[in-house]
Amino acid sequence: MSDSIESHQKEGRSYPPSSEFSAKAHEVIADGNRLVSLGVYSGTSKATGKSMTAPFAHAWTVRDGRIAKFDMYTDTAKVLEALQA
Repeated sequence: MSDSIESHQKEGRSYPPSSEFSAKAHEVIADGNRLVSLGVYSGTSKATGKSMTAPFAHAWTVRDGRIAKFDMYTDTAKVLEALQA
């Protein structure tokens, strides 16, 4: 069984597979129908016991009161380090 992000998604396993996982935004920037949140993911892998923290940026577009688009940016290498033994 592989511990890549893609393998977790294909195999229906939670991603990231952690006993504790959080996404905490520390800044929110809004302009018209666009919103960007900046923050940090943190968690501990159930499989390896390794902890990780990785900064994130979430970009949202809202149209007619609904989320029309969502993009997520993070340092996936930090997440993979925690997943791999």
